[in-house]
Amino acid sequence: MKPINTLIVAAILSFAASPLLAQQTEIAQPHITVYGTAVSQVTPDTLRWSITVRNKGVDLETVAREHTRIVGEVLTFIKDIEIDQNDIQTADMRFDEDFRWVDRERIRDGYFATTDISFKVLDFRKYRDLWIGLAKIKYVSVDNVSLDVSNRIELQDDTRVKALKAAKHKANAMAAALDGSVGSPIAIVEIQSPLNSWESSVSNSFVEVGSGSGDSDAQQPLTPGRIAIKIRIKVTFNLH
Repeated sequence: MKPINTLIVAAILSFAASPLLAQQTEIAQPHITVYGTAVSQVTPDTLRWSITVRNKGVDLETVAREHTRIVGEVLTFIKDIEIDQNDIQTADMRFDEDFRWVDRERIRDGYFATTDISFKVLDFRKYRDLWIGLAKIKYVSVDNVSLDVSNRIELQDDTRVKALKAAKHKANAMAAALDGSVGSPIAIVEIQSPLNSWESSVSNSFVEVGSGSGDSDAQQPLTPGRIAIKIRIKVTFNLH
């Protein structure tokens, strides 16, 4: 009969070797791994705006009243431009203490209030009026304006299928060059990276301030161009 110590050592060695054997079996199985990439060029039809209202003061109640007034003014202005109310969102409303440093000492210098507002616009002709109008409201900053497509999920799905087909075409070509053939897929992974992007920011340089409302060029300062929707897929196929 083998000593207990020997049995324990044998069991440990067997357990340690199991992952290695599984890995060797997986590697021994004939397979081919390829990447497929697809790009769809689309014309954006949506502008997404992100703005912030932020004011400060010594008295918290006064800051709160002023903040409520400014937010109301902003929302009224946006609605007057005929932005659908369902496309407007206010979030992250907060009060904070404001501090400053005096002789290496941190001293409270009042309070500030902040609210983030986001909305989307489907009519690009409203871009200039929104930009100029928001610029006239004190304590409002435009954080970002980005181009988007309203049916991006469907477009991404379509581009993803194209990427899968590209991966299969590449695998077939590589296998045929070696007198082989491609079987069923073993694994499919979508590569999450900046390559899989669909949104782009709008440069503020697109804003053109015209001399009058009759200037047709000034009313259409934004040229949306096209957005590239890119999907990259990693696929492993059986190889015969």
